[in-house]
Amino acid sequence: MQALYRFFKSVRLAVVLLLVITALSILATLIPQGQEAAFYFQNYPPALARLVTALGFTSFFKSWLFLIPCALFFVNLAVCTVDRIAGRLRRGARRHYGPDLIHVGLLVLIVGALFTTWGRREGTFYLGKGDSIDLPLGYRLRLLDFVDQRYEDGRPRDWVSTVEASRQDRVVVASYPIEVNRPLRLRGLKIYQTNFTREEVALLRAESGRAGGVRALGGAHPRRGAAPSPIAAHRAIHDHRAFLP
Repeated sequence: MQALYRFFKSVRLAVVLLLVITALSILATLIPQGQEAAFYFQNYPPALARLVTALGFTSFFKSWLFLIPCALFFVNLAVCTVDRIAGRLRRGARRHYGPDLIHVGLLVLIVGALFTTWGRREGTFYLGKGDSIDLPLGYRLRLLDFVDQRYEDGRPRDWVSTVEASRQDRVVVASYPIEVNRPLRLRGLKIYQTNFTREEVALLRAESGRAGGVRALGGAHPRRGAAPSPIAAHRAIHDHRAFLP
């Protein structure tokens, strides 16, 4: 028991665990999180894709590869804190509580981070301009407009999704611009925008003026009729993410 106690109060153990957590977290930032397994097999070599999915890098901050080192670091920090405070009380030394408060603060931070990770639900949905979707807690979200702002040289500057939120047929937010790192905060719900792309659509119209049908490029066949002329159109599809804290 004493050997186990000495092991967990070791400063060397704390340093090693911090290095492991930091290195693995950096690796996780290089891998898109929360995708289906097929995504990784499409974008990585098969051997690497199998390694990523097997080790839990698809949802790294909920995987055993992250949680086990964090749990060990929590125990290590707790033992060090108790040992430090107990030693001061036994020796009657001057009570400098600054470092002890830092240790306790770190313990609370770890508990809070784990609670946030495991205590929330997360989902992703896509909206085009004018589309609506029903969300948890009785909310309904509608995308009113989207603006892709760019600098003069073409570099992205900002994405702004203007949305309307209602609940039980009552509008609670008439118009709110969701921007990068500026989510819409509802009671019990946060809505971020994470990405956007464009869906190619062709409107097929006959020489007489009749619409021959609408299809996505490379998708369904047009309706029967006279030889149509395609009119290309673009519809922005926006990726939003909702969090239940």
